[in-house]
Amino acid sequence: MQLAGAEHSARTLYHTWFAHGSAPWDEVTASTPGPAPGLLVGGPNPSFSLDGCCSDESYCYGAAEYSYCSESWQPPLDQPPLKSYLQFNEGWPANSWAVTENSCGYQAKYILLLARYAR
Repeated sequence: MQLAGAEHSARTLYHTWFAHGSAPWDEVTASTPGPAPGLLVGGPNPSFSLDGCCSDESYCYGAAEYSYCSESWQPPLDQPPLKSYLQFNEGWPANSWAVTENSCGYQAKYILLLARYAR
């Protein structure tokens, strides 16, 4: 698969523009473009957890998204700090934004760093 020099970019990230199921934008594959290469995601988060409704069924049981609660999510759950990462973009109650959401704050600093090495 040719990714225009961005072979190690995140294949997916949490953002409403690139939401799970928003093909062709939700994930980079051989046939879909996905999010733009070079977007920096949050990264490993040892504090990641599913929404509280997954442990209290009365809170969200019956919602279509409740099926996310029964998935493994390991990683990022129950991992050492630097291994608590997964490329996923599911919303509530999986809360992938805690791991894969991009931010203008660290994206701008990343671009500033890259600019030092641009010719």
